[in-house]
Amino acid sequence: MEANDDTLPTHLWQGVVAVAIPSTPELIVLQMVSPNRDAADDYRNILLGIARTLTFSDPTQTAANGKSDETERSTGAAAAVRNDFG
Repeated sequence: MEANDDTLPTHLWQGVVAVAIPSTPELIVLQMVSPNRDAADDYRNILLGIARTLTFSDPTQTAANGKSDETERSTGAAAAVRNDFG
């Protein structure tokens, strides 16, 4: 099934965030694309919220004590954003 040129959106909103992984030369890249440009501010806030709550931790540490040390140290804005995003 081919898309009809008349139905393709002509303008898109696109957001990209790159997050550096500590102590490595690697990056995590998050991207959102939507034809709904009216909600660009909301999409930007969602993308930034996800990027701010992204953490890098050793899963064996979490398994050993049942909790991650990162979660216990989270306070202030980071904890508030985590609460918003679960």
